Amino acid sequence: MKKSGTISNFQLTPRLRSDRFGFEFNGYIDIASSGTYTFYTTSDDGSLLYIDGAKIVDNNGIHDKQERSGSKYLSKGKHAIRVAYFEKSGGQVLEVRYAGPGISKRLIPDSKLFRSSNAREENNTKSISGEEVISTINESTKEEILIYPNPVQGQLNISVSGINNEQMVLKLYGNEGLTIYENTILLEGGAKNLQLDMSEYATKSGIYYVVLEGSEGSRTVKKIIKQ
Repeated sequence: MKKSGTISNFQLTPRLRSDRFGFEFNGYIDIASSGTYTFYTTSDDGSLLYIDGAKIVDNNGIHDKQERSGSKYLSKGKHAIRVAYFEKSGGQVLEVRYAGPGISKRLIPDSKLFRSSNAREENNTKSISGEEVISTINESTKEEILIYPNPVQGQLNISVSGINNEQMVLKLYGNEGLTIYENTILLEGGAKNLQLDMSEYATKSGIYYVVLEGSEGSRTVKKIIKQ
C-alpha cells in the first residue's frame, strides 16, 4: 500500500499504522550561505539522508532511537534533499537537523524546504513530497520484507525479519526477465539488513524486480522503479 502527497517537513504524522511502515521524502533545501553543513538524523528505526544524490547520513538498520550525522560542502542556493525512513516495531521517531555557517544545530525549519528548485514557484512550494510505503508480509512463513526507497536512484535498502538461521536467495531481474544480480544470504538472529547498489546493476531507468526465495519454498516479489 502506498500513500503520497505533500507535507511541510520530515514528519511521520500521516502514517497509516504504528509498525511496519516506511516513508520517503523528496524536496529541496535552501542554503543561505556557501560552506560546510552537517546534517543529523535521529530515528527509531532506520533512516538515510541524501543531498544532491549523495548519501550524507547513514542511520540505517533496526535500532532504538539514535542519532547519526554527516557533513558536506554546499554552495548557496537550493539543493535536492531526500530522506528515507522505516519503522519495524516499537517507537516511531524521525528528526532531521542541520548546522552550518551562522546556524547552530537545529531542526530544519519548514521555511527552508521546498518541492521545487524553481524560484518562480517558491510561494506555492514551501513543502516537500512524502510517500508512505507499507512493508510486505509473507503470510505463509511470517517473514517481513521492507524495501525502500522506491523509486530508487542508487542504494536500495532491504530489511528482512521473521526468519532465523535460514538461507535465502536475493535476485534482481530486468524487464526482459534476465537475472542481473543473485546472492545467497543467511538470516541470523531473525533479521537481516541488505543494501543493493542499483546504479551498478541497473544501469538504465525503468522497472526491475527484486525477488527473495526461501529454502522452504517461499517467494516474495517486489517491483522497483529505477530512476
